[in-house]
Amino acid sequence: MKEISEHFTYEELTYSRIAVENALGNVPGETELKALKVLATNTLEPLREVLGAPIAVTSGFRSPEVNTSRCPVSVESIA
Repeated sequence: MKEISEHFTYEELTYSRIAVENALGNVPGETELKALKVLATNTLEPLREVLGAPIAVTSGFRSPEVNTSRCPVSVESIA
C-alpha cells in the first residue's frame, strides 16, 4: 500500500464506491496528490493524535468524473 502519511494510505483517501460500481476514473493528478499529502499531514494526522483513535475517511478525493456523475444513490444503499 502506498502511504500518504503515517496512518493514511493512497487507497484509503482515493477509494470511491460510486467510481467502482460505475467504472469511473478516480485517480488524482500530481496537484491533487500533493493536496492529499498536505491534508493528511496537516489536518488528519493531528486530528487523529488529538482523538487518540483512528479516523475513517469516506471521501478524501473525488475526480471531476465522479463528482459530476448522475449515479443514483438511495437511502438504503448508504444506510
